[in-house]
Amino acid sequence: MPEVIDEKLTDKLKKLHFDPMWQVILYNDDHHKQEEVLKDLQQIFGHTETIAVKIIQEIELNAKGICEVEDKESAQRHVDMLKSALYTCHIEPIC
Repeated sequence: MPEVIDEKLTDKLKKLHFDPMWQVILYNDDHHKQEEVLKDLQQIFGHTETIAVKIIQEIELNAKGICEVEDKESAQRHVDMLKSALYTCHIEPIC
């Protein structure tokens, strides 16, 4: 009996379509001070100061950091906002 339930569940899952999630990647640069990045992460993404500081630490450690994981439209809108403030960034899908 469990095999039938698993088979039905598998069929239902196959029919579902999930849109991929996208991550917003922000690169380290010499143009923005930490205080400015902190403020922008809070304003653009709505991050708390604690989360924004963790993102900044990741960027400083790895030369890039993930600011957010979200749907493609939101990710592109956030990248556009960052680019308007002269940040180097892009979006990439999460596989």
